[in-house]
Amino acid sequence: MTKKSLQKPKESPSYLFISSMMLDGYDFVYRSVPPTSYTQYISGRTALNLESPSTDTIGSTDPMEYFFCFPDKDVPLTLWGNVSEKFRNTLHIYEQWGIHDDYANILWKTGFDHNFKKVYVADHYRAICDIIYAQILSAEPFMLDIHDNDDTFFTTNWIVAENIVEIDKCFYLLDKINEMARYLPQDRLPYLKKWIEFERDAIILGGG
Repeated sequence: MTKKSLQKPKESPSYLFISSMMLDGYDFVYRSVPPTSYTQYISGRTALNLESPSTDTIGSTDPMEYFFCFPDKDVPLTLWGNVSEKFRNTLHIYEQWGIHDDYANILWKTGFDHNFKKVYVADHYRAICDIIYAQILSAEPFMLDIHDNDDTFFTTNWIVAENIVEIDKCFYLLDKINEMARYLPQDRLPYLKKWIEFERDAIILGGG
């Protein structure tokens, strides 16, 4: 299979944010799409930069690092679930919630070349839960300083557009993230609590 060179696919929201300046002088290709399933699926920042029809959320707008690689080395899209890196596995918490098998056309429309009838991808809610879980289990959780270093960023920015706060969607996300609490080591719980409190305050203030 010949990998597609980097072009702006028609009707692709993700690529509207890639400026020609970023691409000028570089030859990138799309990463390959590996086999996926409900237990090994695409999530994290990659999923956040894809459409999420089931959640009607905006996601992220920085696909360069997650979609592309240099042409001299194939780099498959990162899988989550039953993989060697345990911090990328939330199946014991959320099982199949938020994982969808109907992303084949979305990947095609975005520009990826693959031969799969089904591609399993996390929607934006599941992708964010996966990201938070992985970050909390990391050696130096970003919750220690993310809000201190950038008090304008909130994870709920991935859910709704700037200056538009849909309270129900945001609190639904926080409730789902809080479900991971009983699966975390005791020394990680303060990071989860701090993160949820900060995000909850931001939602209340934004919606007030």
